[in-house]
Amino acid sequence: MPSILVTGGTGLVGRAIVDALADVPVLSLTRHGAPGWSAGGLRDSRAVSSLLSAGGGHVVAACDADHVTHVHGDVTQPQLGLPDAVYSDLADQVKLVIHAAGVTDYTTPRAVTNAVNVTGTRHVARFAERADAPLYHVSTGYVRAQGSSVRGRFGAQVYLDSKREAESIAATCGTFAAMVRPSLVFGHSADGSTASFQGLHRLVGMVLQNRMPLLPFPAETRVDFLPRDVVGRAIARLARDRVHGDAWLTAGSDALTFGRVVELLLAFAAACGRQVDSPRFVSRDMIDRLIKPAGGAAIARRIDLLLALTSHLIADPLPSSLGANDRVDLEAALWRGTAFWAERNGWAAAMDPVSA
Repeated sequence: MPSILVTGGTGLVGRAIVDALADVPVLSLTRHGAPGWSAGGLRDSRAVSSLLSAGGGHVVAACDADHVTHVHGDVTQPQLGLPDAVYSDLADQVKLVIHAAGVTDYTTPRAVTNAVNVTGTRHVARFAERADAPLYHVSTGYVRAQGSSVRGRFGAQVYLDSKREAESIAATCGTFAAMVRPSLVFGHSADGSTASFQGLHRLVGMVLQNRMPLLPFPAETRVDFLPRDVVGRAIARLARDRVHGDAWLTAGSDALTFGRVVELLLAFAAACGRQVDSPRFVSRDMIDRLIKPAGGAAIARRIDLLLALTSHLIADPLPSSLGANDRVDLEAALWRGTAFWAERNGWAAAMDPVSA
């Protein structure tokens, strides 16, 4: 069968796609894809504030299945960082491109975010045209949301702006096929495992570590997430069926509220014999009028960081293209993903991931 190129094949979404394409030859383009690559060589991400823990860069492993060949490249570089001959040979082999490489951590500086999400998309689009291969661009289900940033340096606004610009670039590619918009991606539905800890994992960790005394939005705000295996299978299905157009891979009306997420995290902590304080849900108006002025500069900085991480979350359901067969128990998935995070970060001993 013809080869499919998956950019970011060792990342959070890319690894899920590679796993789901087990019956197809896959070329996984990754900066960490050289022969002999291992998870131990990946540098942990740095915390941007004392509010955040420093354990966000955990990676399980690169997929070493027989159907996968890892190609060491870099989407931020012309020709994907490949020599002329290798680039040309790769283009001759590839018959479909799934562009999943991207920065998804809202604490990443603007320059790095734009280099990967914007410039990287431009380079991948050129490769798809050179290969005459349909381009499936992985964006975000929150592309229409608004967000804030920390002095324009990082945050939801920086990330979403980069994804909107990347969508514009992908849509003008001569071989553009589909815009894929997944929601937040969490751990595997069966055991909670994941290729890295980002996004929702970071928020879960902050609650469990009592680093989130307040949440700057109403309790009914939705946290739209899906297990990584659900997202990977859906994207693989789009590629196999050569689906064109927009695909919203979200929980939609099934998405949990953050109030319910907090309840489940408190129950998880209790099951582990740990005491966790429940964050207080506070309106943005109260934050601006009372809390920030009374708390001083240090409190204002912490709140600005919280807003930068959560300001894109909304109460209304996101659009969803998924059918009934793609639905999973999101509460169980949250529990299992939380258990995986807790065990890998030394917060709790390994426990049965299905005990919700």
